[in-house]
Amino acid sequence: MEQTDRQALTIAKSADCIRENLQQGVQISDLAALARLSETRFRQLFERMYKTNPKRYQQQ
Repeated sequence: MEQTDRQALTIAKSADCIRENLQQGVQISDLAALARLSETRFRQLFERMYKTNPKRYQQQ
């Protein structure tokens, strides 16, 4: 599996985690750590895939 595919899968799993924990909220730093990415890189990839940032995604 290519790195971009792995990253896309990791970001998709993070989005699942956000949806599953809407009541508690999820820290972006925790999601980035789970994805083994810096917060900056995590936000970039998330925004590229979902056309919104992780915070707005949580609020939808």
